[in-house]
Amino acid sequence: MSISSRSAESKCSSLVPTKYSDPIEIAWRNAQRRAEQHYTPDQLAIVASAKSAKDVLQHLCLLQAETAKRVAFRFYGKFRPFLESVAQYEEVLKIYSNSCMAITILWGSIDLLLVAGVATSALVVANNVLNDLGDHLPRVQQYVDLFPDSIRLCEMLAAVYADVMDFCILATTLFCKKSFLLLKKILWSNFEAHSSRIIVNLEKHKNLLDLEAHFCHVEESEFARRQQNSHNELLECLEVIKWLSPVDTEDHFEKLQRTRVEGTGIWFFTRPEVMAWSTGSQKLLCGESMLSSSLVARMKARQISSPVAYFFCDAGDSAKRTSVRILGSLISQLVAGNANLVQLAREVIIKSGQEKATSLSKLLDLFKLIVIHGSHPIYVVIDALDECEDGRESALLGRLVELSANYQFHLAVFSRSEPWLRTALSTWPSFEITSIVIEQDMTLYIQKIIQRPPLSKLSDRSLGQRITQTLISKADGQFLWTRLMVESLEKATFLSEINQILSDVPRGLGQLYSRILEKLLAENHRRQRAAQLLLKWLACAERHLTVTELATALAIRPGVAAIDPDDQVLDLTGLLEDVCGSLVKISEPSEDGAECIVSFVHLTVKEYLLASEELRGSQQFPVTKFRVAKSEANQYLASVCITYLNFDVFKDRSQSTFPRKATDNSSSDLLDYVAMFWVRHLAQSGPPTIDLLRWLHLFLESDQLLAYIERSVAVNNAGFTVSNLLVSQTLLNDWITLCDSQDPRLALVADCFRLRLEEVTRRRSEDFGVDHAETLEVKFQLAQLLHYRGQWAQSAVLHREVLDGRIRTIGEQNSMTVNSMFQLASLLTRLGNHDESRRLHEKSLQFRRALLGINDPDTLLSEDGLAKTWKEQGFLEEAEGLSRATLLRKNRAFGETSLEAMLTLDDLAATLKDIGLRHNERGDSALAVQAFWECETISRNGLAVRETR
Repeated sequence: MSISSRSAESKCSSLVPTKYSDPIEIAWRNAQRRAEQHYTPDQLAIVASAKSAKDVLQHLCLLQAETAKRVAFRFYGKFRPFLESVAQYEEVLKIYSNSCMAITILWGSIDLLLVAGVATSALVVANNVLNDLGDHLPRVQQYVDLFPDSIRLCEMLAAVYADVMDFCILATTLFCKKSFLLLKKILWSNFEAHSSRIIVNLEKHKNLLDLEAHFCHVEESEFARRQQNSHNELLECLEVIKWLSPVDTEDHFEKLQRTRVEGTGIWFFTRPEVMAWSTGSQKLLCGESMLSSSLVARMKARQISSPVAYFFCDAGDSAKRTSVRILGSLISQLVAGNANLVQLAREVIIKSGQEKATSLSKLLDLFKLIVIHGSHPIYVVIDALDECEDGRESALLGRLVELSANYQFHLAVFSRSEPWLRTALSTWPSFEITSIVIEQDMTLYIQKIIQRPPLSKLSDRSLGQRITQTLISKADGQFLWTRLMVESLEKATFLSEINQILSDVPRGLGQLYSRILEKLLAENHRRQRAAQLLLKWLACAERHLTVTELATALAIRPGVAAIDPDDQVLDLTGLLEDVCGSLVKISEPSEDGAECIVSFVHLTVKEYLLASEELRGSQQFPVTKFRVAKSEANQYLASVCITYLNFDVFKDRSQSTFPRKATDNSSSDLLDYVAMFWVRHLAQSGPPTIDLLRWLHLFLESDQLLAYIERSVAVNNAGFTVSNLLVSQTLLNDWITLCDSQDPRLALVADCFRLRLEEVTRRRSEDFGVDHAETLEVKFQLAQLLHYRGQWAQSAVLHREVLDGRIRTIGEQNSMTVNSMFQLASLLTRLGNHDESRRLHEKSLQFRRALLGINDPDTLLSEDGLAKTWKEQGFLEEAEGLSRATLLRKNRAFGETSLEAMLTLDDLAATLKDIGLRHNERGDSALAVQAFWECETISRNGLAVRETR
């Protein structure tokens, strides 16, 4: 037989076949050849007639009826289990072989065995052998459901097939011998010996099959376990990424790569600094924004084991210009697919207690852990860092540079040359991209873009060369300037216009922006006015506005109680294209359905419009009507915001009519922005006009202010955001001080929130009860305002009521309760109740360390408060030690020149002064001089930092 038991055993340990049916088909073909060699033509005819177990049983019944002896009938009941075993085996075999032809010759052989056996009465003596054969034939039906794709099981079934065929051919050959009846005893002993060996092989194959099934089960279980682990790891990774709230940097990267012209930037990668950074021998590289995406692409193409993370800052996208978003996006790229780093991040998330990552210090700590525990060096590329709105104040760059100096972390920063960046990176290798260096890149870029319609239709080749030469000579290495100039050429209708543009090309971005604005003078008065307002909103808005928000803002007339339908903008996109041209851009629609954002095409547009006349130059800016004066623009924006809050639609204080979301009311498309930033615009607006003061007074006297306050103190305030009332009142009071006006209406402004908060507090207590969450929150806001106004005793009474109420309702270790505890402790320090203040500070610090961690800003604030209390109680050494420890963590989290660090330095200086006085009293002059000297040094350095600010 071609598939022997030994060969089958060897095959079960390998995965040689490429198709499941191969072993069965090979076994069938070899069995067919073997049968043809041993069976006569008449026997082959019998073999061909049996197709299934049913055929064999029918034939057995016919044989029983034809013979006079009852031996076949007696044997029928014993023979049937054997046939049922083979029938079950057939079903399995069909599934594994995907055909039935392999089993046909087996049924035919069994049928032939029956014919020969009945004819010679041999089945009687073969009864025990057949029973053993049926018992040992594997019952493998369950294997089909469990392991339908197992190649090795299929091979074992082929070996069993060979065993059964061996028995059938052996028995038929024996039964058909003419001397069988005469030499039955002699031949039968030989048959029993052969059949025993076959049954032993069958038993061995059955055991191997069961063992293989067990191994398959183990493999399936292990595979299922790995799948479950992978699924769990994926869920944990998604949880971490959700917490980090990263920006889609891949989309930005792909856009930059699509716009890149082939052949540009080759010089960049041959520079020694870049080659050293790419190979890991240099830690930091910094240069101007242009080639960052090419560097990222090059690092990706190398397929190195070291991870590469990158971020592209964009002043035109509010999600891409903060330190928290930068670091969160970088971390998300590094942890994705790395189970160990995901676990590190999850531990930080659990300790943070934050639903989303909002603390830069926590993200910096997590990033340091990733750098330390990473198995390979990490490469990070940050582009346009100068467009990060809090980059100068945050500790992001300083901490990254520190990590780069001490660990296997390679940082590349691309940016315009800003003073604060030059200072931070002064000790690191850097280079500046000049027009001479990139002249070849600029040539390739211009040649590429003038090949697209409509400039590609120019038949005069010399004109194309003139365009290239002119743009290169005037671009000063600025690709943005080149792109804007090409857009200007593409808008030309006649060839003469192209020649005119080329004959008077503005040099640099400043002159180009001026040229674009000059074209507005050709528009009618209404469109020029719209352009003026658009530029004011885009230059001075506190965040980027959506298309709908900007359209609503343009339709509002200061002092009018509702939007006039005639003032509504029908097509803002078209208006932007007509009146602002290439100065603005509209973001592409996002997959999450968020509205498109309107912004300047580059940060330099905003800087140009807000620049003073001296910096701008009269010749560069002849159209002074489009100039944006910051205080004047903010006064206009404040007028629009206050007018908007005075709209009739907001008069009802009920939540059903005071919209919670912009989609709740057609007139509330600007509500979220106005509610958050109206005070900020007012605070930057300078002395008020009579109209502005009248509109402000109207708002502060109206039910709209009550609605605004009630919504601001609502505990569950999803979908509607307002500025913190204490911050708002502080900004208003600062504005009043700057106004230097004797108008009596300003007195109302100075106390507007306190009066209304008292009214809201009274109503909340009556409607909801003194311990209701919203009652406690509005009382907390009122206590904060009283604290700010210097009414410490009244504030302390309210803070104590809030603290007691929150302990009763939400427990002592809730973050809101701990905040109330800290605020009351701070007030008690001012009031001289140092014992109770110390107890509350110690308890709030204990809870904040447990809830938030030792580096959380609130924890550090509690440490400052406790240090002050210890100082007042005379525990000077303890206060000094705590202040120094706090200062170290603040320097790492916020930077040495941050406001947070300066506050702790002030406390440390005051403590050192008291320590010096104590040493003087004790006669320790040397220690006193040392303490005074350090106190003076800290004070002097702090003053220098503040003067720089």
